[in-house]
Amino acid sequence: MDNKKKIGIIAGIAAVLLAVGLAVFFYSKGDHRGPNMTLVSGYEANYGEQIGLYDLVRAISDESDYSVRITDGGQISADGRYTVFSKAGNETVEITAEDAGGHKTVKTVSIKVTDAKPPMLHASDITISLGDRVDYRTGVTAEDEMDGNLTGKIQVDTSQVDETKAGVYPVIYTVTDNAGNEATVRTALTIKSPEAQSVTLSRQSVMLDGNDHYQLTASVEPRAWTGKVEWASSNPKVAVVSDGLVTWVGSGSCTITATAGGAASECQVECGYVAVSSLKIDVATLELDYMEHDVLETRVVPSNWNGNVVWTSSDPTVATVENGAVYWQGEGECVITATADGRTSTCAVTCNAPEIETLDITEEHINLDENQTYQTNPVVEPDAWQGELVWTSSDTSVATVTDGNVRWVGAGTCTITVTAGELSDSVEVTCKESFLDGFIGGLFGDGDNDDNGDNVDHEDTGEQ
Repeated sequence: MDNKKKIGIIAGIAAVLLAVGLAVFFYSKGDHRGPNMTLVSGYEANYGEQIGLYDLVRAISDESDYSVRITDGGQISADGRYTVFSKAGNETVEITAEDAGGHKTVKTVSIKVTDAKPPMLHASDITISLGDRVDYRTGVTAEDEMDGNLTGKIQVDTSQVDETKAGVYPVIYTVTDNAGNEATVRTALTIKSPEAQSVTLSRQSVMLDGNDHYQLTASVEPRAWTGKVEWASSNPKVAVVSDGLVTWVGSGSCTITATAGGAASECQVECGYVAVSSLKIDVATLELDYMEHDVLETRVVPSNWNGNVVWTSSDPTVATVENGAVYWQGEGECVITATADGRTSTCAVTCNAPEIETLDITEEHINLDENQTYQTNPVVEPDAWQGELVWTSSDTSVATVTDGNVRWVGAGTCTITVTAGELSDSVEVTCKESFLDGFIGGLFGDGDNDDNGDNVDHEDTGEQ
């Protein structure tokens, strides 16, 4: 081969190599890969719950503009922004990212679709009459979005129901789906008692003594009736009633009525008088000084006796009594008696004599003629004082005194004194000469006697 040909071949090869190198250079400088995308390692969601695109995409980047969307798995939205799974289980979601040059990156995420929704359980309250048969499943249904009709799996709890008695009882319904989700509904079973037809009381009439009571009972037909008997008294001032217990309040008559539904029955009640069982005065003895008084109290059993206590004194000159108040009247002893409903109680009363307070002879001076007397009456306070007055004369040859009566004895002057206890008072008495002494004295010239023969008199400030 000649040199020219060799040179041409070498030049061609060099041109090809240059073109390839330039192509490689420019290719390496361009964008030939899809976006760089990182997804979550796994995801869990409930069925029916939306799973968003960016719930699954952790990071994404590219040198050019790009788009990303969910391209497979579940019910995908039109814009590829979210998807939904309608059943529980393990699923896969595909996510595709594409840049402006049409380069794509496709990755998948494992999805665990769970069932956390409980079934829909429907049950209603039940009302029956006592003795009726109860069908606890009528109208009761259960439906689950995943498992469908679960009515046959419903459990009924009637452990708190007593079908032999009227009342309101709880009935509990429970159902569980295949995922273990439970639904519970609590309803009420109302068992109505039959209507009361009649009421019969244990007594049609009752007589009560004071403070007594009596228990009435009511029988209602039909026996299955379980309502509450209502009791009432026509006159609570005579008798009251509570759950059939009739209690005496006051004397008189009234009607006790028992009502059951629309039926009623009556009992006539007669309440007698409360008799006193005991009566006692609070003290057995009482001592009163002059003009003093005190009040006696009584205790009557029973305490609700409402009669009047009658008070009497065995000697009103010693003490009187009014509604228990005892008043001093004079020295001595008496008995105060309280009487109530035939019962009596007594108190022995001692009224002390008054102490003398003042003693006063009202006359300032007494003058007596021959054989004359004068009765003096001293004033004593208090006037109820009953003590002894002691009279004395300082000179019985002039005048004497007996019980206040002063008698002329002979001419002269003396002092009459009255004493009572530690008190005393005196009056001076002048007794004039007798007529004979005066005559003889005049006859023999007794110049000292200037008696003119007038009657003797006295000076006093009181009555004679």
